[in-house]
Amino acid sequence: MNDRTIARITGAFGLACVGLSFGQFPLWLVGSPPSVYDGRAFAQHLFTIKNVAFTRILMDQGIYISMLIFAADGSHPDTLHGELVHEVAGSHCDECAACA
Repeated sequence: MNDRTIARITGAFGLACVGLSFGQFPLWLVGSPPSVYDGRAFAQHLFTIKNVAFTRILMDQGIYISMLIFAADGSHPDTLHGELVHEVAGSHCDECAACA
């Protein structure tokens, strides 16, 4: 797997993280919850939105996984200063292992 492929994969997961975050936002605006001190009404509200809450939990897991994969790109040594930089610049440098 070369640097370009890794950059594309991590970029796709970064965009997935943003997309899931934007998609999850409207799910937090469902209904108007009653006071937490009114136990019966609050329990009824939680029962009413159980599917929405489960969807939010699953979307959270997707966000966590995509952030993890996106952040793992930082552990790849030459992704930011590897083939992509040299293809754009058309020259070599003294800083990276690929040029040494």
